[in-house]
Amino acid sequence: MTIETGPYLICSIDPGGTTDPAAIVVGKVHRANHMTSVKIIHLDTLKPTVTPMAHVTFAQSAMAKVYSEVGHGTTRFIVDVSNNSAIAYLLAQALPRDTLVGCKIINADSHSAGLTPMLIGDIGGRASSIPVMNLSRKQLLLDVGVAFQSGILALPLTDPEQQIQVQELKRQMSRASMKVTPAGRQIAVIDRGHDDILMALAQLLAATKLPAPRGARRSGERREPLSAAAWT
Repeated sequence: MTIETGPYLICSIDPGGTTDPAAIVVGKVHRANHMTSVKIIHLDTLKPTVTPMAHVTFAQSAMAKVYSEVGHGTTRFIVDVSNNSAIAYLLAQALPRDTLVGCKIINADSHSAGLTPMLIGDIGGRASSIPVMNLSRKQLLLDVGVAFQSGILALPLTDPEQQIQVQELKRQMSRASMKVTPAGRQIAVIDRGHDDILMALAQLLAATKLPAPRGARRSGERREPLSAAAWT
């Protein structure tokens, strides 16, 4: 029997910093017979310095564009909360309930198992938290390489509007490597530049390991598309 779930969207945000751009990557995920495929449909960056509220506007603009093109509103949102939890609080107020997952980048050789709750503040009159993935930077970059080699991950190579960002992603990937520290430990590094789009992509790929979000349609189901206006 064929077991099929999807498609659904994952929107991944790397918040950047005072000198690093923010990045957003949106992918369409499909699962069948325990196999996952991911088609990247939107990549974008936002120049530093970026405020938490600017991230919300950034995500709204990106998803309005995506929804108008692909017509599907079942979405999971991933945001890096390693250095800034304010963005999670603001996004949680703007997004549908239970669609936001945080991630923290850790200096470990592999991802931590399971999810941990992170309190983000008072939303709608009650204390609220989001689930958080603890992700190894080293494993994130290794997984991206494997996903491309195996054909799991596809880029929007035929979309002329996406070519500048696709080329930037390729440049960031070409600068990624593993280095051995004086203590003999292998770590992941990006030489001479930013890694914003690459890390947003890596977070998205990690999120495909989670169960499909509630509302992702099963094989044979029909669903009315969510309009771009629903996001703004």
